Amino acid sequence: MAVGQVKEINASRSNGLMVLGLTSAGSFLVHLSGGIMPLAVPSIMHEFPAETAALGTTPTIVWTLIAYMITFAAVLVPAAKLADVYGHKLFFSLGLLTFTAFGVLSGAAWSIASLLLFRFLQGIGGGMVFVVSMQLLGNVYPSDTPESATALGVWRGFVVGASVLAPAVGGPLTVWLGWRWVSWALVPIAAVVWILSLMWLKKEEQTTRSQPFDWTGSVLTVASFSLLAVAMAGTRIFGATSTNTLLLYGGFVVISILLVLVERTVRAPVLNLSLFRNLPYMAASVATWIVCVGMFAVMMFVPFFMLYIQKYQIIPASVAVIPASITAIVFSYVGGYLTNKWGLVIPSVLGFLLVAAGFLLLTNLSPQTPYSQILAALVLTGIGMSLPLAPTTVAAIRAVSKGQIADASGLLNTFHNLGRPTGVGVLGSFLVVTSVSSYNSIFLWAAIVSLIGAVASFGMRIKQHGAP
Repeated sequence: MAVGQVKEINASRSNGLMVLGLTSAGSFLVHLSGGIMPLAVPSIMHEFPAETAALGTTPTIVWTLIAYMITFAAVLVPAAKLADVYGHKLFFSLGLLTFTAFGVLSGAAWSIASLLLFRFLQGIGGGMVFVVSMQLLGNVYPSDTPESATALGVWRGFVVGASVLAPAVGGPLTVWLGWRWVSWALVPIAAVVWILSLMWLKKEEQTTRSQPFDWTGSVLTVASFSLLAVAMAGTRIFGATSTNTLLLYGGFVVISILLVLVERTVRAPVLNLSLFRNLPYMAASVATWIVCVGMFAVMMFVPFFMLYIQKYQIIPASVAVIPASITAIVFSYVGGYLTNKWGLVIPSVLGFLLVAAGFLLLTNLSPQTPYSQILAALVLTGIGMSLPLAPTTVAAIRAVSKGQIADASGLLNTFHNLGRPTGVGVLGSFLVVTSVSSYNSIFLWAAIVSLIGAVASFGMRIKQHGAP
């Protein structure tokens, strides 16, 4: 092999590792921020008692938790499309800048209303960082290469690890420094990643399109997914069959019908409706959504159980989930390796079965349950959640044509992030914080949902657009 070829290969590998490092760091931060708030909520309510009394305890908690995730999930589809047109580096750096700026303002919030607004706007930046990360990785690790499965598995491992680790970061920060540092602590790290992205990421040639951008479809897409996220969370806030919840779901249905009618008449729709007819792609998307549901069940309800039932202090209860985060990050590489060795289906099915086994260990909890049992469940769920990450992502990308990758990445990541309000709202609707049986019910349903993920994984083997 010529010296020039060796240098070119080494340069390509070095660039790939830099992109993997930046996208993993950026995605880690924006997902850490998404789950860092729960244990800070009591301190926030204590600082703003008048507004808390006006809103009511449960709505305050839930709205503080979901303000960020609503816009995070809602902007993914249009952000992926716009980044494909105007440049991935531009949108990645712009997303980091938005995330950082509103992180500063969230920490400086002077009321609950201002905090909700800033978290709402910060979620836009977080969503941009997340969805463009996948596109940047696709540029340096094409889906038909063995490195793609490993890189995507590692990247998603950091995503899941951050979400599970969030309480272990938010709890100590709240106790030691105060709730404002839950936002501020991430700011300097995000600023460093932003600066490095400007220095290291290569600027792509601008993509030109003959058709104008679908702004109408973008607005309807954001409105539709926002309503769905709020409706899911509303299951916890208002009750599953309450008028408010039903109106939210009704609004989602109406806007979605209008969205479909509009997108069918547009030459370059922001929401590619053909993806919903692509069986391997949808199987991968559903499996991705279920991974996120399980992730939030671990992240939120295990610390709550230890805090409210077993009477742990905030810091021990929050750091208890660290084993799940560590195993998710470490075994994400294994998921990529197994995908290359065994194909897409087996690692994903195996992962969901391990997650289900972990949740089943949590279905007979009591105030006397030893931490060793909880630890075993956390390790099982952490390993299990890491294994489907690579195969589901690779399956989704291989199931579509090259021209559909931006559409596919936006919608896939939307499915992923809809797992957040599903976990907080739908599973959270069973929660009575002082009732042991409510936690057992939540973990039982989480186990059942995980088994559905195993079944959905078999759909990824269907051949379409060169999928294996």
